[in-house]
Amino acid sequence: MAQAATAEKSQYSEASEICWRGDEAHNRRQLWRSILQEAYEMACPWRNPYAEVTDGGPIPMPNLFDSTAMISTFRTANRLLTDLVPPDQSWVEIKPGPVLSMRMSKAQEAELAKTLFQIQQIIVMVFKSDKFINSIWEAFLDMLVSGLGAMLVLENVHNDTEPLIFITASQAEISVEDGPDGAPAAIFRRPRVKPRNIKRLWPTAKLNDELLEMLKDNKKSNKAVELMEVTELDHKSGKWVYRVFYRKKGDDPHQLVMQEHDTCPWILFPWSKIPGCEYGPGPVLLSLPDIRTANKVVEFQLKNAALALAGMYLVQDDGVVNPDTIQIIPGGMIPVKSTGGSMGASMTPLPVGRDFDLSQFILADLRTGIRQSLSDQSLPPADGTRRSATEIIERMRVLTSDFGGAVGRLTSALVALVRRVADVLGRRGMIPKVKIDNFALRVQVNSPLAQAQQLSLVEKVVRWIEICQTIGGPQLTALVAKLEEILVWIGGQIGVPNDLIRDVTERAAERKKMEDMAAMQAAAGMDTAQAAGGMGGMQPA
Repeated sequence: MAQAATAEKSQYSEASEICWRGDEAHNRRQLWRSILQEAYEMACPWRNPYAEVTDGGPIPMPNLFDSTAMISTFRTANRLLTDLVPPDQSWVEIKPGPVLSMRMSKAQEAELAKTLFQIQQIIVMVFKSDKFINSIWEAFLDMLVSGLGAMLVLENVHNDTEPLIFITASQAEISVEDGPDGAPAAIFRRPRVKPRNIKRLWPTAKLNDELLEMLKDNKKSNKAVELMEVTELDHKSGKWVYRVFYRKKGDDPHQLVMQEHDTCPWILFPWSKIPGCEYGPGPVLLSLPDIRTANKVVEFQLKNAALALAGMYLVQDDGVVNPDTIQIIPGGMIPVKSTGGSMGASMTPLPVGRDFDLSQFILADLRTGIRQSLSDQSLPPADGTRRSATEIIERMRVLTSDFGGAVGRLTSALVALVRRVADVLGRRGMIPKVKIDNFALRVQVNSPLAQAQQLSLVEKVVRWIEICQTIGGPQLTALVAKLEEILVWIGGQIGVPNDLIRDVTERAAERKKMEDMAAMQAAAGMDTAQAAGGMGGMQPA
């Protein structure tokens, strides 16, 4: 009896401590609320998690006058989607890691690559689903505004055609706790879920009596309740522990779900990070001063235009002017004792500043700065004359330089995403269980942005071959450079599918065919020469 009480107390203490940590992490995130709320209002008002509106109602924008930040944010999110995870391309490739490559022969590695290619094709089909595309696009929007996008990847037990659930977390719900190494060690979320949907999201959830009573009432089952979702790394086992709690004020937290995962269910997309802090600013926060100023300039322009069009007028009044009755608005009338001269006209226009050309120059600079901060810079058209290899590489380099160091962090997040999807599909038996640890197996992201980082090395190799051909000609180049291996390597770097590149065995067979054909042609030439020589040596009778 005493042991049971001790175990219950220990469980209660652990649940309370976990939820307390979640509350503390949420309070730290709330320190960013005011500036995040303003950033969302200016750049992405329809996704503002802090807007006070009714469920499903439109979000008003009474103080938004300039749409530059809003348009650039959506354009950049679309660009990230098409250049980082293009829906119509296979942007991920699973390859043997350095450890396996060191221990396997070329033929064995090529055979393994064929198996990995089949696994890769199944994973790619998951990334082509509409739900994934919508979720990661929303995560990109959050990342551009707040500096952090977060997507939860869960197994969809009830659906075999869509084996995974992708949920993009609102910035008002999610908070992060860093470990001693500065990496995220715990992710907390406060989702609001309708009781009738709890079992749909978590089929193994253990509901308490209160939630079971709610399910019996249609109104209560449709009214969302707040949960505490905790995902933390167990440093001893190396697994991620995923828990969901239901809390009611004054009661102990009730644990609905507890699961262990080999991979983290959360995929975090950080744009930047401040040392000593779990978060960092996104491009919208970095350009917020320009966004504020541009919005105010446009507001003044509209007010000035309204005054110029409708005007303001002085109305003669023999009484004493009451300042409370004066309204500086378009079409307003200001009572004065005299409108000019001894008597003056009964009504006369009040001169106002009609020229606002200076604001156009200020606004143009501000809008340019906003677009540059959001990497909303259009490339020159790709049509026209045929492009050289150097021009193509330079165009790809522009893509990388626009996004800077964020490309590396986003690529790491995509590798974690592939690892998570492979883990879930392997657990469901849809693919063989594979461990992607960058040593035995590794992931190569072949999206345009990721390839742009690899093209600098490709450019060096291409230039070296060009120099060799210029100095020594084709024969010396073939003697010095492993052209066959170089061409295969370049194809892998720029994302050419494996099934379009001949492996070692196929190349050996093709080489033998070419040698046999050359030998046959040489033999045929010798026979022809001998026949011609024999005919030339015959004496006339």
